[in-house]
Amino acid sequence: LRLLREMEEIDASRGAVFATELERIAESIQELSMDLADYADGLELDEEAFQMLEERLDLLQKLKRKYGGSLPEVLATAERIRERLGRIRGRDGAINKLQEREKEQQAAFSAACAKLSAARRAAATSLAKAIEGKLQSLGFAKAAFAIQVSAAPAGANGADAVEYAFAPNVGEDMQPLKAIASSGEMARVMLAIKTVLSDADKVPILIFDEIDANVGGRVAIRVAAELAAVSKRHQVFSITHLAQIAAAGRQHYQVSKNVVADRTLVTVTNLDDEGRLVEIVRMLGADSTSTAARNHARELMQQAAETCTGGKLS
Repeated sequence: LRLLREMEEIDASRGAVFATELERIAESIQELSMDLADYADGLELDEEAFQMLEERLDLLQKLKRKYGGSLPEVLATAERIRERLGRIRGRDGAINKLQEREKEQQAAFSAACAKLSAARRAAATSLAKAIEGKLQSLGFAKAAFAIQVSAAPAGANGADAVEYAFAPNVGEDMQPLKAIASSGEMARVMLAIKTVLSDADKVPILIFDEIDANVGGRVAIRVAAELAAVSKRHQVFSITHLAQIAAAGRQHYQVSKNVVADRTLVTVTNLDDEGRLVEIVRMLGADSTSTAARNHARELMQQAAETCTGGKLS
């Protein structure tokens, strides 16, 4: 207005027109401002909707900070995630197929376990009877032997627990072999088992320790014969104090202890024919210079040689 009044002093006609028009516009603006204020006062603010908008805006800002800084980058990330979810959901079908296959394999495994259990139970009686008969020839004239097959958690060897039960004397209850047998009894039971299963057993080397415990005479000769029989299919090592068993070996190793310089040394000697003869005479409890004892030892060795021809008994 000040400028217009200055202009009016210069050009009174034009300045007056502009001043009048400006005053009219100012009045219109004032009226419009008042109308807008009245309109704003009449509006009702939806605070819940406003809060939702603020929360959505805050969420969008967080997504932009986390996934690239702009909404297009956020949308691109969302698309990639959707694709990954699709691939993951597609795996459900493969998992279902694998689960079905697992069920089929489990059923086949259970059937195989049942078949194996039936075969074991069928063979247990006849096998136990054969082993029991072999034990009787090894000095257990009245022994009883059984193979007990019971259910067990399934594994690589089926769903059975197999245990050997043994009663060495008449009137005794059957007990687990591992719980009651002495080392010598265990060795003879093992010999009986290996003899019966010699054709099927694939173990190449067998070691029998103290198999001569509590035996002698004809039983010892029988034990030697059984060792010789097993040695035709396996390499057999027998640690023995009986001349009858030692005579059956194709190789004879003498184990002796000697004290040298206050220390005990163990010496293992591979005996030649003369050394074997002398050692067997010693094991018989005789004088190695005795002609009768030497002849007896030769006779034992000759009988054993005829028994274990082709064997690998040491």
